[in-house]
Amino acid sequence: MGGGKYSIRDLFDLFVSCSLYLNLNSVLILIISAVYLGGGYFAADTGIVTAIAVMTFIYVVDRLNVTEEDKINNPGRSALVRKYRTELFGLSVVAFSLFELSLFVTVFSPDLSGAGALALAHVPLAVLALYDEIKTVPLPLDSLAVAFTWGYMLVFIYVFISPLSVGILEGAGLFCGWFLIVFAGLEARNAKDIEGDREAGKVTLASRFGCDQTKRIEIALKSVGVLVLVALSGSPVVLALLICHIGLLRLFGSLETDFREEGSGEPLDSGRISGD
Repeated sequence: MGGGKYSIRDLFDLFVSCSLYLNLNSVLILIISAVYLGGGYFAADTGIVTAIAVMTFIYVVDRLNVTEEDKINNPGRSALVRKYRTELFGLSVVAFSLFELSLFVTVFSPDLSGAGALALAHVPLAVLALYDEIKTVPLPLDSLAVAFTWGYMLVFIYVFISPLSVGILEGAGLFCGWFLIVFAGLEARNAKDIEGDREAGKVTLASRFGCDQTKRIEIALKSVGVLVLVALSGSPVVLALLICHIGLLRLFGSLETDFREEGSGEPLDSGRISGD
């Protein structure tokens, strides 16, 4: 795009700084999960739209809620969000509409089971509604809540939307594996936010144990998560795709770190810890 308000650089920075790349990676996560469950790569079916839509809505709404620690930790992103608030709000409306539409054509039915499935589909939005309160608890509950949301969303999609049959052990393994991987990545990302989190009184593993110990915890938890998914699936393809997933997140995480350094004008040593 040319002059005026919009620029390609701004749009790229929004994509990176608002972590919208996670929505693209959600497709890869669904593919890995499908292979883990013994299905085809796109066995999630319409659930792909459901996942992208709900995660876009959640992350955009969270970014629109600029907190005091956001202004300290990520002033560049906070400025971009203020500049494009109207457009981001519009994106959240589109994402929410797509999410609801995907549920209408997949799980909705005018009976008790359909109403129950529809209610269960909105658990991630309930977590979002409580997220500000969750962040005030003197424990890393916000990372636990986000990791729960990712794991829950995957299980919901493959139980209620995908044609695959999911057993209890398979479902539990799917949830636990991704819960550990996502939680580890989130807490590693918090190593970039130590100053703002401490000032805001927010408890994270990084603010309590430091960057080096958090890095070791990240490696341990991600390794266990990967082991769960690979061991229960017995598939080398799952391992290969998980390596690709983690590698892509490291790439985007480094781009996000570069953006934050430019926005703050200071190098972020702790930013060398990877993203989700």
